[in-house]
Amino acid sequence: MEISEVEARTEDKIETRNYLVDNIPIEVKAKRFLLQEDSLKVEENSTSGMATIVLPGWSANLGGKSVELLGQAFADQSGITYAITTRAEQVIPNSLYKESQAIVKLIQEKGIKRVILAGNSQGGDKAINVAVILQELSKQDPEIQVEGVILMDSTGLYEQGKGELAGKFAADSLLGTPKTSGAAFFRRLGEGIRYRTFFRKFAPDLLSKAIQAGKVVDSGAVGLDVFLGIVKEMGRSRLEYPKRIINEIREMGAINPRMSEVTAPIILVQGSMDPVSSPEKITPSRDVPTPDLREEYLKANLFKSSPAVKMVVAKRVGHHGVPLFRAESVAKVSTYLLHRLHRLNKHLPPQNTA
Repeated sequence: MEISEVEARTEDKIETRNYLVDNIPIEVKAKRFLLQEDSLKVEENSTSGMATIVLPGWSANLGGKSVELLGQAFADQSGITYAITTRAEQVIPNSLYKESQAIVKLIQEKGIKRVILAGNSQGGDKAINVAVILQELSKQDPEIQVEGVILMDSTGLYEQGKGELAGKFAADSLLGTPKTSGAAFFRRLGEGIRYRTFFRKFAPDLLSKAIQAGKVVDSGAVGLDVFLGIVKEMGRSRLEYPKRIINEIREMGAINPRMSEVTAPIILVQGSMDPVSSPEKITPSRDVPTPDLREEYLKANLFKSSPAVKMVVAKRVGHHGVPLFRAESVAKVSTYLLHRLHRLNKHLPPQNTA
C-alpha cells in the first residue's frame, strides 16, 4: 500500500504530519515525553531506537491534562514516549487500520526500532494493528521488535452493537464514573478530617489528602478533555460528523481480527466496572473463575500467537477511563509486568532496562 508524507509541522510541542494511505490523507499528531528525573540522559540516548508509543482513546486531545498524565507516566517508567493521535481526512472503511499504517510510518521516520505499544480504548485497537504491521516489517528488518503490547480498557476484544457500545460509553461517562470518582474523593478528604484535629493539623492534612487524591480530582479533567475533543471534532467535521462517529463506533464495536497474530507479550489492564471493555465479556467468570485460568483462556482464545498474556483488573475507579484516572499506577504495573514476562520467558526478545 502506498504511504507517503505530504506535510509536516510543529506547534506547541505537538508535531503534526500528514501521510497518504491508499490516497487518503491521514493526520498524525505526536507529543514526546521524557523521563523527568533524568531528561538529559534520555536526550543523549534519543537515538537508541527504543520508545514507548501511547495511543489514547477516541476524541483524545494531545494538549489535554489526561493525555499529559498518561504520556508522562509511561515516560517515567520506560524512557522516551510518544503519545500519538490520528484522524483520516474523510470517512473511510477500515479507518482504524489505515490510521495504524500512518502511525507506523511516523515510527519509522523517528528511527524507532524497538517499541512498547500502549493503547487505551480505541487506541488499543490501533496498538494491535501497529504490532502486526511492525511484525511484518521485521521480516525485512530484524532490528524491528515489538517488546510488548499493553491494552488498557481496549475496544476490539469482543463484538458489540453500535447502540450497545455508544449507550455503555455514555452511561459510564455521565453516570458511573462521576459517582465513583466523587465518592472516592470525599472519602479521602474525610480521612484527613477524621484523623487530625481541626486546630493543629486540619488545614495541612486536608491539603495533603487532596493532593493524594489528585488522580481522582483529575477525573474531572478527563471528562473535560473528552468533551472538548468531541466539540473540536464536530467543528472540523461539521455536517459529516454523524457519519464519522457512526463509522468509528461500528469499527470499535467489531472484533479486531488481528489479535491472534500478535507475537509479542500482552498486558491487559481493565476496569472492574467498565461496561465498554467488560472483563466479564472478555473472560466469562463461569468459564474462567481464577486469574490463572483467565490468562490461559485469553491466550487460547484471543491472543493465540502471543508467548504470554497477563490481565490486571482495577477495582477502585474501575471504569472505562481507569488508565486516565490512575495513569501513574497503570504505567507502573503494566511496565513491571511486561519486564517480568521478559525475565521469566527467556525466549522473548531482550528488554531494554536502561
